[in-house]
This record gives sequence, structure tokens and C-alpha cells, in this order.
Amino acid sequence: MTDDIDLKIDNSKKEIYLVTTTVGFDISNSVGISWHCKKSGSYLLYKKEEDINFKKVEPLEEYWSIEESYMKDSYENKRYVCSANLKGLEPDTRYIYRIISGKYSSANLSFKTTSRMNSKYRFLSFVDFQYSENETTLKLINKFIEKNPETILITCSGDITDEGYREKSHRYLFDSNIFSNS
Repeated sequence: MTDDIDLKIDNSKKEIYLVTTTVGFDISNSVGISWHCKKSGSYLLYKKEEDINFKKVEPLEEYWSIEESYMKDSYENKRYVCSANLKGLEPDTRYIYRIISGKYSSANLSFKTTSRMNSKYRFLSFVDFQYSENETTLKLINKFIEKNPETILITCSGDITDEGYREKSHRYLFDSNIFSNS
């Protein structure tokens, strides 16, 4: 599948948004990609950087709405949440991808798979734990590192604090010993 020149790039991110790329089961050959769309029927195109043609992937798509809770809010409360898992990718390779929804396309995005790594390496990813002053979260992170001293990466995405303007909420996490390189 080649480029479709009739598509409009959705630079405003009003049709295709919250595009996220995550590591798959094996970080050298699998990647997960998720996105939100206003309309049903979107899909993913991807290719190795040097290839000409894209491969098409139909995502798992779910309608999501919290209309009752946010009726008077400007929050986008109706959407399609989509995800695709790319497997069998080549290690140490850059891939280009984009999302298509109707007459719109996301900008070209990319990711690079890692080289094959020794399976003893571990990483930890927290998503949207909301409140960094949470002792349970810090205990969980510390316990993971204690049991997996070869941890090479910790990622935190989503809301790390409930109130981003409160420096204390950020300092509590960043000043903890979990970020030391000991």
C-alpha cells in the first residue's frame, strides 16, 4: 500500500489524537500502538523506513463514552479507542507509521526496535498513577527494583500527580531513592 495523496494531515489532532507507542512483549521485535479517533473505521499503516510500501493493520476498536459524567464539560467524551500490536518486527530497525481515519491522516511517526538483548534486563512502566505522594506506589517501585536489580528503565506516563502545579507532589517522587543509580 503506497501513500494516498488525497488525505489531509490532521495537524490539529482533532480527528486522530493521543497516539501512543509502547514496547511489546519483546522490545526487539514487537510494538504496541494505540490512538483515539472521532470516527469508527480507522487503521494503521506501517513500514520499515527504507521500504516503499506500507502494510495495513486493522486495530482493535472500542467505542468509549462518559457522556453522563461530563455533559457540561469541554472534555471530548465520545470517541473510538484503537490499538494494534505489531509483532515479528526486525531488531534494531526504524519503522515509519501513520494512522488513517476517513479522509484524515496523522503525520508520519516512527519508532525503532532495539537490538536483541539478554533476557535478564527488566523495565518497569507505570501508567497514570495520579498521585506521586502515594507511599504504596513508591513501595511497589522499590520492591520491583529489589527483586529485579538488573532493571534498566523505569517509565512513568500519564498523570503523575493530581495537581501538577504543586511542586511538592513532583519533588516527593523525584527526591525518592528510586531514581538513584546505585
